Amino acid sequence: MASVASPARRPAVPAAGLVRASPRREPAVGLAAFAPAALLGLLEWAALVAPADDAAAWTMLAASLGAGVALIAAARLRAARARCVARLATLLALSAGTLLAAGVPARLLAPAGWGELAAGVGEGLAAMATTVVPYRGSDPWTRTTMMLGATGIAAIAVVVLCWPRGDRGRSASPILAAGILAALYAVPAGLVVDDRPALTGTMMALALAALVVAGRVRGGRAGLTAAALLVAAAVGGASTPVLDAGRPWVDLQALTQAGGGVSYGWDHGYGPIDWPRDGREMLRVKAQAPAYWKAQVLETFDGVAWRDDPHGVGPEPAPDEDRGEPQWYQTIAVSVRGLSSPRFVTAGQTSRIFASSRRVVATADGGFATTGTPLDHGATYKARVYTPRPSQSQLAHASWDLDSRSPGWLTIELPHLIGDLPGQPNVVRFAPFGSGLATTLHRPGVATEAGDWRAALRRTGLRRTFDLAERLRSEATSPYDYVRRVERRVMQGATYSEHPRVTPDPLDTFLFDDRRGYCQHFSGAMALLLRMGGVPARVVVGFSPGVADAKDGTYVVRDLDAHSWVEAYFPRYGWVTFDPTPAASPAREQVDDEQAALGFGRDTQDAGRAAGVARIRGIGADGSGADGARGSTAGGGPRTAILAGLAFGAVATIAGVVLLRRRRRPSSAGPVPVDPALAELERALRRVGRPPRDGQTLLELELGLADAPAAAGYVRALRRRRYAAGGGGRPSTAERRALRARLGAGLGLGGRLRSWWALPPRPGRS
Repeated sequence: MASVASPARRPAVPAAGLVRASPRREPAVGLAAFAPAALLGLLEWAALVAPADDAAAWTMLAASLGAGVALIAAARLRAARARCVARLATLLALSAGTLLAAGVPARLLAPAGWGELAAGVGEGLAAMATTVVPYRGSDPWTRTTMMLGATGIAAIAVVVLCWPRGDRGRSASPILAAGILAALYAVPAGLVVDDRPALTGTMMALALAALVVAGRVRGGRAGLTAAALLVAAAVGGASTPVLDAGRPWVDLQALTQAGGGVSYGWDHGYGPIDWPRDGREMLRVKAQAPAYWKAQVLETFDGVAWRDDPHGVGPEPAPDEDRGEPQWYQTIAVSVRGLSSPRFVTAGQTSRIFASSRRVVATADGGFATTGTPLDHGATYKARVYTPRPSQSQLAHASWDLDSRSPGWLTIELPHLIGDLPGQPNVVRFAPFGSGLATTLHRPGVATEAGDWRAALRRTGLRRTFDLAERLRSEATSPYDYVRRVERRVMQGATYSEHPRVTPDPLDTFLFDDRRGYCQHFSGAMALLLRMGGVPARVVVGFSPGVADAKDGTYVVRDLDAHSWVEAYFPRYGWVTFDPTPAASPAREQVDDEQAALGFGRDTQDAGRAAGVARIRGIGADGSGADGARGSTAGGGPRTAILAGLAFGAVATIAGVVLLRRRRRPSSAGPVPVDPALAELERALRRVGRPPRDGQTLLELELGLADAPAAAGYVRALRRRRYAAGGGGRPSTAERRALRARLGAGLGLGGRLRSWWALPPRPGRS
């Protein structure tokens, strides 16, 4: 037979007897099924802003349903011009509704406002790349642009669903609309924590399934289909908590980290941030309250920068659990992911490390380190930590007895002076605030001097910094008042920048000239001013609290959370955290101990953690990167996820179109019952590029395969099943194999592969 034996001849029109009638979908039924799926996706997206913009979700749902009804009605108009005008008007109205529901002012819909509208959306898109979610800021264009993603996706979905194709009144594919709505739900579901993810996910799955089958299931099958969907949803919802375990089934991060995780060099450098950043997860910390996760203490200022002193500047006071409030003590459990470090990352003041997979040794700065293999992916340990959160009143009235404290926390090194011994620094030891003691200068090979320290300091690049410290100290009424004045001065007029100008005296330049820097500049300048004013202080490096995972009560810490902050010592409470870095820092969750005590921000877990609430801070100006460490870190915001969702929707749409085009069948004049095996045969002929010609019968096809008796036997069996009295049996496996070989004959390797896809070894189902 020519249509089978020769690949060159490929008639386009099949025989009517081999064709199954396409079911007619009712567009109104599909639109009714569209409503719950669209509403769930819109409400999920509305949670990307805080408070959630549920009004926008309901408004967009109403606009979508109205547009769907209008498109269905337009398809029933007799005049082609009237249908065209009605559809165009519907699209324009839907576009306006999409913008209004997202929060665009009505005045900007007029042509005169289009320029302002475009500029505002562009501003919102730029801000989204540097925004954490849920967005709690007040910028209207950021909120509007985020919601515009939801309303736009919903508008596309309803047009895809209700735009007619083929004969008048017939709806388009609900499969494509379901794929688009799946993206509408999936994007925010991956960005915000849902208290009941299994329940909402099950509801969305049911809604999407109902959208796909709506209008296609007839008569008594509707109840059976609904029961099957409910059973599948119940099984899926019940198994979700088991499948969604705390640890991944396959840890891709571990597999891709050939050679270990990211190692950080924590000493301050103050140069432009240029290390690679990819947003990988560093730690997971299970804790009762959020805290800054401390990796290392920088106790020594060498005249230019803060650095680690392996010998320490003095003994760390042992934490006394009778001191402070009971809630200031907690046990944290740390699981190392993408970090490689010899130091144990803890919090506050650590009394002990236990349940560790590595050997532990205490360090001179009060921390802990491993004695051999560094901590890397898979390492776990627990730590008992003290993280005080005194209130403003408590700090303002704290006693100030520093006689028993190490003087090393009040010293700074000066650059070398003429006549100094090589390699030996000059050290200024400042008097404690309000003590009446004298500040002294210690020069190598020279007796301790109390008179010329001021002249020596003024000959360095720190002269202006010391003058500022003296002025602020003279205005302060207490050590805590001095701390607050210093913090305000460091932040006042300063701009967060990851590319500051490099100078010989970076902190002095930051304070008085450029006023640009990242967390190393802010924390380094504050700690230096505090020491000069007689308040014990040091710089700490590590990670900000990260983002809480409500499912298992852990804090997920990524490389973009790398950070640097300040600890000031108050005798009654110990080391208290202060963070002078402004909100533009990449560290996503920042809260110093004073802010936590005041209850600033939001509770990241529940009311029981009110003492450790974290204030949401924004991501840096370029949307990526941590500050405070030399290592690997990256950032990102909802803009990336939204664009990924739109890309997913586009891919799903294209895939659906291709699938539907391949499965499309010309409809006959009326429903014709067809054996599933006949439908499979027709589909197989089309898949290998040999469609049956117009009017071709099964007998003609059988005769055309006379040179392949087994393949002809396959068609003969189908013919007898359909037309012979009493029917007949199914084709044998050997006949199916022979027909598959004949379908691929003469078509090369690609044709043979298509024949396996067209007629697989197991009999297909219609």
